[in-house]
Amino acid sequence: MAATREELLAAFRDETPRVFADLARRYGFVLRPAEDDSFVLESPLSRVRVRFGSGHVADLNVLLSPPGPHGQPGGPEFGLGPVLEVTADPRVAYAPRPLQTREDVREELERAAALLETHGVPLLRGDFTAWPALARMAEDAAREWKRQFKEGVDVCVRVGGVLFANGIRADMARFEIGLIGP
Repeated sequence: MAATREELLAAFRDETPRVFADLARRYGFVLRPAEDDSFVLESPLSRVRVRFGSGHVADLNVLLSPPGPHGQPGGPEFGLGPVLEVTADPRVAYAPRPLQTREDVREELERAAALLETHGVPLLRGDFTAWPALARMAEDAAREWKRQFKEGVDVCVRVGGVLFANGIRADMARFEIGLIGP
């Protein structure tokens, strides 16, 4: 049976320190809880933030960045998935999975920790040479999203103009295609 969001969050708070404690110790990180339902692993060389997702579907996010002053990131944070895409074997992938049970939370935390340990060691040791490539990927993705959004708006404007030119009011058009009732 699916757990409530509160139960999943409680599991996240319980399991994260347990799952990441060994990794933190091996690589010289301090593991601490942070605000916004996250945990931070910090060292003088690297920073990892493990966050309980805030979207409609419960998931978790693992974000990496160079260390910064006062426990803050020292540069942009990038998710484990894109980081592995750029720095690891192309067959390695990570995307958050929906969490439905306490067991899902533990398994997802263990999966993320294992990927960090098997494919993210250079980052854990402070090698951020991939950050310019990741920044370009993020900029390209943002540009593409804006292009697609503008394209969608343009289509809506054209359709609206055609409807208006043909004397069809928007509310009547929605009625005609079944979006609203009589």
